[in-house]
Amino acid sequence: MKDILTELQTLINKATLDYKKRVWLRYDIYCTHFNKLLAAVSNFKDVNILPIEIISSQALHNKQAGLEAYDVLAERVKLKEVIDKASNLLEKLTPFTASAFMSATNAVDDVELVCNNFCSVVRELRRRSDNGAVLEIDTDGDIIYLLKALLRLYFDAVSEDTCQLNSQNNQMALLIHREKIALIVKKTYRSITDRELFNDFVQAIDYYSQNNTCNTLFYFIYDPELRISQPMYLENQLILLNNSTLTVKIFIRPLN
Repeated sequence: MKDILTELQTLINKATLDYKKRVWLRYDIYCTHFNKLLAAVSNFKDVNILPIEIISSQALHNKQAGLEAYDVLAERVKLKEVIDKASNLLEKLTPFTASAFMSATNAVDDVELVCNNFCSVVRELRRRSDNGAVLEIDTDGDIIYLLKALLRLYFDAVSEDTCQLNSQNNQMALLIHREKIALIVKKTYRSITDRELFNDFVQAIDYYSQNNTCNTLFYFIYDPELRISQPMYLENQLILLNNSTLTVKIFIRPLN
């Protein structure tokens, strides 16, 4: 994102200089450049800036051919639109920190780090040397509570959600809005079966495929009593059930 901010500033500087000197090297090139930069950040809902319509550059050709049809005012108006919109976009983007513009890959890596270290965090919270109260993780709500706190280390906007299933076993989830990531949480219990996990997983994929709130879906299964005998095998089997356009990642923890 730093590169985009730099490009925007360069575009503004060059366009402003040409505007002041009344010299334009195909103003439509400026429009195209701005539209590309706008498209690169269009997934951020706070932008709210429309692309610039690129009209015919016949006027410029007429000028070069010595024809009187060239409209200087139209050229200046179009170039001023580029300057104003680019400045507005730069102003909207500048307040965001680098973390707010982290790549999708980095965001996914951060969620993976939280999932992989969740059990270690739980163990540390249970080891208090001062005889104070410990945090017990006994329910899906407890897992959500701790995961949300850990994710706030990396993300500004994390909210709770309920994945509506066809069955009555609605699953709790966390939404990381700007990065379009959903993290579904499920805790194993004594009578849970692989078939139940398969059914709930397929319905969760269907739910998030239809509501367009995420591009990446994490499915986190907390199995503290090690009721799942082959977690790695089950992770692979669940992945094979994904027929959607979502990127899906399965974490069954602890593994042993």
